[in-house]
Amino acid sequence: MAINEWWSGNDEQRYWLEITDRETLGTNLFAPQADRSGQQTWSYTLVSLVRPGDVVLHYWKQAGQQKAIVGFSQAIGNPEETSISWQPHGTYGRAADSGRQRSRPAWQVPLDKYRDLASPVTLDYLRELEPRLSAVSEELADTIDGPLYLPFAFSDKRPLRTAQAYLAKLPVEIITAIPELQEVLTVPDIVDRADLESRRPRTPRRSRATGYQNDPVLRSAIERHAMSWGLRHLEDQGFLVEDVGATNPFDILAISEDQEMHVEVKGSSGTCTTVELTAGEVREAHASDDYESLLVVVDQIAWSRSSDGSIATQGGRLRIWEAWEPDDDRLVPTSYRYTLPPGGVE
Repeated sequence: MAINEWWSGNDEQRYWLEITDRETLGTNLFAPQADRSGQQTWSYTLVSLVRPGDVVLHYWKQAGQQKAIVGFSQAIGNPEETSISWQPHGTYGRAADSGRQRSRPAWQVPLDKYRDLASPVTLDYLRELEPRLSAVSEELADTIDGPLYLPFAFSDKRPLRTAQAYLAKLPVEIITAIPELQEVLTVPDIVDRADLESRRPRTPRRSRATGYQNDPVLRSAIERHAMSWGLRHLEDQGFLVEDVGATNPFDILAISEDQEMHVEVKGSSGTCTTVELTAGEVREAHASDDYESLLVVVDQIAWSRSSDGSIATQGGRLRIWEAWEPDDDRLVPTSYRYTLPPGGVE
């Protein structure tokens, strides 16, 4: 698909906006190369035009959360061709595909150095700025020929909304018009290419599961890093600890002279505002009189992959929820197990 690369040759125009409900942010850009009908769209094709050093802002629309631009990260490698097993998230796309999963060619761009914005830019706030943002967009349209691929849609009949897109071009003029985004303008634009190459993830393995899939080798490394940190932290607090995740619905058994804790550990290379829990983990977390449940989350874990495919991890942010018992109003069902009734027709 031919894209109007109006930003080409202008180093100031290195900003993009990912519009997503993914569980974690700042790990990569990941999108199919074509839509469900096999047609290329600018929203997906733009992923193939992101270059090392470009800055990606993340507009997060996770269910149950306030829609907002919440953070930013930096591309650390060129786009790679891979595959994705994926179903459209939009209402129309879901209805058209009737829940079917499809494996198809995809673009992936590795990201790193995720940072939360000091002040998230909410959709409500963007709507307050609509006159200013609309004027900036009109000025750009007057000076640039062809499509701009902007992240916001303006209308006289409804308030500002984000485009029906996965990735959009975010002109520096729009960033300048939003005071809370000024910090992204300070991200260094000089990139050490050798350093990027040493940290650039290779093409992930294929997965047949639904949703955006992470490399299983990377996922395992992130989980081990989080577990190691959780074990070390609890030992420093004076507990005797044991990794029991292989045989129990929790990860760590921590015991002191007068306390027993069942600890659930979650890890991520992005910034976590939600975690995935199994039914067994939820049941276990409803603490009995015999033990206390603890939730440990280690996110923002940095990682790099060597030429032999092995992964090294470091750093991160450790957070703990003591006396943890999941509230029903914070649990969102993501799948169901259905018991088939008797009498199915063969």
